[in-house]
Amino acid sequence: IINSHSSVPGLSLRMLRIFSSKKFKLIHTVHGWPWRGKRILIKFFLIFLEKCLKDCADVNVIVSSSTYIEGKTTLGNFKRYQVIENPAVVYENAQRVGNVLPKGGDNFNILMIARVDPSKDHEAMLRSFNELDAECVLNLVGRGTNDFNFKSFAGGILSASKLKRVNFFGELDSVAQLYEDCDLVVLLSKFESLPLVVLEAIRMGKPVVVSNVGGNSDIVESGLNGYVVPTNATGEIVKAIDKVRTGDLTKLGHLPEKYTYISYEKKILELYAMVLS
Repeated sequence: IINSHSSVPGLSLRMLRIFSSKKFKLIHTVHGWPWRGKRILIKFFLIFLEKCLKDCADVNVIVSSSTYIEGKTTLGNFKRYQVIENPAVVYENAQRVGNVLPKGGDNFNILMIARVDPSKDHEAMLRSFNELDAECVLNLVGRGTNDFNFKSFAGGILSASKLKRVNFFGELDSVAQLYEDCDLVVLLSKFESLPLVVLEAIRMGKPVVVSNVGGNSDIVESGLNGYVVPTNATGEIVKAIDKVRTGDLTKLGHLPEKYTYISYEKKILELYAMVLS
């Protein structure tokens, strides 16, 4: 069995399956649709390709109900699909290397793990951070977050005093200690499927503030384990972060059983057995 996990291999393998004389079993996992955030002509071309290829795998695994609904609305019904949610990573026995995030005093550490990408809304995060109290520290992790151009972009939004309270980490090999040391995880996005960052943060017992896109509202229960906010709504984002700081969330660390590795493994093994039968 070949299991593709991103758009380009998924498109390539499904086309190969049509024209190759040697047949093979193919599972295509949809983590997100390739047309999101693309210019209009490219968007229409990718939608056309997906319409032609959507039933060319033995089965499409779709990582959230919202992603399935988006695909069905745009492409029409799928002949063979199964929704299997991403599982949350549990970081156990992570080796500490000292305090990565600033500790002591009244520091309230906000962590956003997101590459610089059209799908992520760093601008909304920076504008919201500019409105927060002086005790907050913003920690940005992900590919591109320590690049000169991104830092210049941030400097154009933030006041001089707030810019000094931002850590630009860039891409890191391990984020377990960052989860452990932070007070809040924020993921602001323009579109998503089912982000692993949010699942990991909740599993680590951290409160989260997320945009109301994709499957975020399936895993974040506002007022219980975090808050779901409208996209690009600075005022609502600031209010949600302030609410987290009051410490009134009652179900930190709560995730339904379907987001565990045990559940994921069971569903995937059953799917492989079905495809091979």
